[in-house]
Amino acid sequence: KARRFRTNCLASVGYNASARAWSEVAWTRTTFVQPQMHAYDREFYDVDTKKYTVDSWLDGLEERYGGIDSALVWPTYTNIGI
Repeated sequence: KARRFRTNCLASVGYNASARAWSEVAWTRTTFVQPQMHAYDREFYDVDTKKYTVDSWLDGLEERYGGIDSALVWPTYTNIGI
């Protein structure tokens, strides 16, 4: 039932999996842990010193998740719609 649903959904949008072969997106096949974060995240940016704290941010991710493969930094999210 689920496979038939998936097949029908993919067919309805004309999906043919050709994008998976693009070299530009090859990295996505090996990035399994990718947190989304914001550029103003207090664990990533120290407002008092006005400096980014990348090393301590990565250390925290190492402690919580065992490390990450990539990060999605979304600095404009809160400005969408304004």
